[in-house]
Amino acid sequence: MKKVVFIINPVSGVLKKEGLINAIKKSMDQTEYEYYIEYTKGLGHATDIYEWVERKADVIVAVGGDGSVNEIAKGLVNTNL
Repeated sequence: MKKVVFIINPVSGVLKKEGLINAIKKSMDQTEYEYYIEYTKGLGHATDIYEWVERKADVIVAVGGDGSVNEIAKGLVNTNL
């Protein structure tokens, strides 16, 4: 089973995230994927995702604006993800 981690910046954009969470839950086939939803807690927090690298996540999904994507990408430098 593949591990998928959604890292969500709850303050990015103008839309509420509840609909997004429901869409993730409905679309993820739980027979194929084990998924986790994590929320960033402030500036720079998304870069600190080494925990998921160590837990052998197969996929990291950045959910936020370009700043969130940039932070997550920095955290994945020199990893296999």
